[in-house]
Parts: sequence; C-alpha cells; structure tokens
Amino acid sequence: MIDTPKTIRDEFAIAVLQGIYASGILLPESGDNADFIARYCYFQADAMLKARGVSHGADDKVNHPKHYTQHPSGVECIQVTEHMNFNLGNAVKYLWRADHKNGVEDLKKAVWYIQREIARKSNE
Repeated sequence: MIDTPKTIRDEFAIAVLQGIYASGILLPESGDNADFIARYCYFQADAMLKARGVSHGADDKVNHPKHYTQHPSGVECIQVTEHMNFNLGNAVKYLWRADHKNGVEDLKKAVWYIQREIARKSNE
C-alpha cells in the first residue's frame, strides 16, 4: 500500500509507477528489484519537475545539493564534471559552487586543483 503523497515529487513518482504498471512495461535492469523501480520513478519525477521549472522543496543534500543545481542553465554540475579528469572536475566543481557555498575558500580550492593539473601536465 502506498502512503498518501507528502510532496509534489511523491505525486509525480507515483504517477510514473502507475504508468509503468498500466503499460505493462518491464524495466530491463529491474527484474523484481523494488528499490531500483522506486529510484527510477523518483528520477523520472525529478526530470519532469525540472522540465517544468518546479522545485520539489527539500534540498537533497546527498544526491542533488542546491549549490550544484542552482546554475541558471539548469545543468547540474556533475553532468559536466563527470566528463573531466579528477583535477579539472574538482576545479570546476569549486568554481561552480563558490557563489552558493564557501565563496573565496572554494575559489582557492579551485586554484589548488588547477595548479595540480598544471604540474601533472608539465611532467608528461
């Protein structure tokens, strides 16, 4: 039994789940894994809410912290940095969040990672 939805995010996730069951779609990666299906439903709910410019409320400090999701482009920091090496990805991460989290401290951390990358490239 599903509890009464507490947030619009819950409502969207339940709608995704109902759509999956109504269509008879079996998610290939899921098997009988209820946890996978629940995560999939919330992932889809988040995408639908983001596409509509709707905030679903609470700051998800683990999966989608606000200081990484507030860019005006709508792009989340990790969507960019996961395509970079460690040093450059971390530099971009600290630049990305500097205005929303630790300011000058984050800028100094970005410089530190850039200097490490320069040293690494210089030794190649």
